[in-house]
Amino acid sequence: MTVIETWRHVPGKALLFLVNLVAATALIFEGYNQGVLGTVSETPGFIDMADIGADGVVTNSTKQGGLAAAYYFGGICGCFSGGWVGDKIGRKRGVLVGTTFGIVGAALMAASVNSDMFICARVVAGLGIGFINAIIPPWVSELSRAHDRGSSFSLVFVANYLGIVIAYWINFGVRSTAAEFRWRFPLAWMVTPLLIVDIVIPFLPESPRWLIANGKRAQAVEILCKLRGDLAADDPIISEEVEQLDAIVEKTHHKRNDLINIFLAGRYSGALHLGRRAVMGFALQWIQQWTGILAIAAWAGTLFSLAGFDSYKSLWLAGLVNTFGVPGTAAAALVIDRIGRIKSLVTSFITQGISLFLVAAFIKTSQDAAETDMAKSERLGTAAAAFVFIYIW
Repeated sequence: MTVIETWRHVPGKALLFLVNLVAATALIFEGYNQGVLGTVSETPGFIDMADIGADGVVTNSTKQGGLAAAYYFGGICGCFSGGWVGDKIGRKRGVLVGTTFGIVGAALMAASVNSDMFICARVVAGLGIGFINAIIPPWVSELSRAHDRGSSFSLVFVANYLGIVIAYWINFGVRSTAAEFRWRFPLAWMVTPLLIVDIVIPFLPESPRWLIANGKRAQAVEILCKLRGDLAADDPIISEEVEQLDAIVEKTHHKRNDLINIFLAGRYSGALHLGRRAVMGFALQWIQQWTGILAIAAWAGTLFSLAGFDSYKSLWLAGLVNTFGVPGTAAAALVIDRIGRIKSLVTSFITQGISLFLVAAFIKTSQDAAETDMAKSERLGTAAAAFVFIYIW
């Protein structure tokens, strides 16, 4: 991998764009996994294979949910081990380990013959996305300027929604095909972005921070010069950034930065309060999941069905609403570095909370009105659908 250094011949800004593009392609795999199973698990062929129902109807929703959740169990394990692997062998090699897990997991899912095989395949695929999630965001951060990281992360995570969108539209496109193809092909397709990453990533630069930490200072400086606009090695901007990386690498070896000490309430960290920072970071990610985004993104088709739409319209509405998430996330890239992270989060949380409450209220009242006033029920179902779109945006 180190022999291939095509990045030396690419203009600095174009190279950073390419890094973000490859990172985004890898994260399409995550979004695709989140979006694909909600529809796939409702298809007759999958229902028979997984033994979660009969005649195209799911009767064991608990098992259905367990098959979906296995992926996230694998993701947790992958996140814990992925960061450590990325520090040991480098960001690029760590990503390749993750894509290998992902490709194997996707192949096994598509070839599954029973629920036991499928649940194991979901765990393997989850390990892959855990590696990718633990390594790619730090890698992109270490290659980006400090004041560009917010927008870079927003643009990269547009890919997450793009993966969800691709999953829904592929499911919509194969809705009338043979029962086996209808669920096996969408699961097999998810290897596509990972294969692209495997082909391109050897041509990209390694993390300067990792290179300095592993005694490859000259190469780290060369990469920084290229990424910051083909600057000279003695440019003040490069000198300042290298000094910062030196300080970071030196402090990384302090015992306060050991995971066990951070876990033990930030032992040895003093006024830095690393334990509190870790709890805040963990809580923020937890809160993000509690916004209900996985339920909305993964089960949008079911949600529209509950709102009274037929299966055809529910399926294309699910694709359309998740398509809205792409420009919504891209819009965040334009404002996050201007108004700040906290204001952006609070505004989003309030909007999502109100929308989610109204979606539930309108669906419930729509179902209640269906027996006595169908026209009113349809209007309430339409209102619920509208707030799903607002929530996603």
